[in-house]
Amino acid sequence: EKLGIGVGALDKLVEAKRPKAESSSLNLAEPEPWAEPVDGDALLDRIEAEILRYIVIDSHAAVAVALWVLHAHTLDACYVSPRLAITSPTMQCGKTTLLTLLERLCPRLRTAVEKWST
Repeated sequence: EKLGIGVGALDKLVEAKRPKAESSSLNLAEPEPWAEPVDGDALLDRIEAEILRYIVIDSHAAVAVALWVLHAHTLDACYVSPRLAITSPTMQCGKTTLLTLLERLCPRLRTAVEKWST
């Protein structure tokens, strides 16, 4: 009020000084298809083995994660997609390590982290 400038004018000045975003959409690289057909069973076994190599996890959970990875590669053919919830009973159980591994295994991966409080 002392400056004689309204809130709307200040908002315009601030907006003009903010750096402009190049695009509001994500530009994610398209994965390249494999040159020859892939044996799905062998691939699933290999993904499961890599998960168990780095993560201490129940073998059934490792299979579920491996199936989710394969699903991520076929997402364009699906109408719906399950979310992969990574939880643990205590801190520092390997959740971040699993997310890092998934970044290497999944195409166009984007994570959403939510902290739950009890």
